Amino acid sequence: RLGPGRRQQALARAMPLVALLVFPLAVGLGLEAHAVVATFFNARWQAMAPLLTVLAAAGVVYPMGSAVMAYLKATGRPRAVLTFLVSHMALLLLLVVSLGRLGLTWAALSPGLAGGSFALLALVYVGRVDGVPVMEALGGLARVLLACAGMAAAVLAFRYLRGSDPTHHSIGPLAAEVAVGAVTYVATAFLVAPGQVADLFTSLARLRESRRRTKAGVSEASA
Repeated sequence: RLGPGRRQQALARAMPLVALLVFPLAVGLGLEAHAVVATFFNARWQAMAPLLTVLAAAGVVYPMGSAVMAYLKATGRPRAVLTFLVSHMALLLLLVVSLGRLGLTWAALSPGLAGGSFALLALVYVGRVDGVPVMEALGGLARVLLACAGMAAAVLAFRYLRGSDPTHHSIGPLAAEVAVGAVTYVATAFLVAPGQVADLFTSLARLRESRRRTKAGVSEASA
């Protein structure tokens, strides 16, 4: 178990690790929203693509707030968790009501705006109250976003060179763009976020070792 002094550092390192896995999925889905709709649905569903793009952006911010909530629960502060969750829900409802008057796509921005505000305020709170190294966490997140920007640039460049229209995609071009994005993201992540990539591999190795020991213990107990 982590001591009180190490939990803050663990949170600051965990957030970029989550981002390494979640950010490219969210950014990639937003980038390929029109292509996904065109590939798997007919023309009547094309209006869904902008909503999918906007909602995918919310996937970038929500895991960050969830990580802070998990930290607050682990440190025994249910009142703070309840306060943040109620405030988040109130802000989300307010944004839906206000932005919804401008149209459905604007209303779809509400989860991302509310989730982003919720995550940022929660991170600032634990930074001031517990001394969590906020700048370290934000720096790691920025590096992951930079890798995602490289991925997006590569996909858009590939699409431009092919002269393809994402609203008239088929499974072949979509798969090619996904492959280009995946390869570019992995390569860029190694370049701009080597520390976060190393932490991810270390965490996976520890998880594998923990599972191996658990299986070995179960086998010995049953024998």
